[in-house]
Amino acid sequence: MKDNVARLPSLSEAIAKIFHEMIIEFEEHHPRIYLRLSWNFEASEISHIVEFPEGEYLYVNVEYPNIVDFINAISAPEEKILSSTIEVVCFDSERKHPQELARFVISKPIYESSAVLLARSH
Repeated sequence: MKDNVARLPSLSEAIAKIFHEMIIEFEEHHPRIYLRLSWNFEASEISHIVEFPEGEYLYVNVEYPNIVDFINAISAPEEKILSSTIEVVCFDSERKHPQELARFVISKPIYESSAVLLARSH
């Protein structure tokens, strides 16, 4: 999936595709996942972006497929959200000397829609 974008019906499908790639390409069944969420929203007729966590990545300490529930449990800003993005960084399961395997971006160009775009950035 390098250098192209896949349109998928849901966040669940995007997460499943990421895990499928980790297994097929790296034989990694339990990658360590870090993510950062950002929401683009409109406030006072000015577009703003809010990141969580701000400037860092959050380690996801749950097993697949519970990652989707974990992401959905993070509260979005209460303003009218226009779009959102989730950056996903995958490392191998080695704890002493982890190696970055891949990076993905899951974007929701229309926040109310369940459809997402999945792109591999590394």
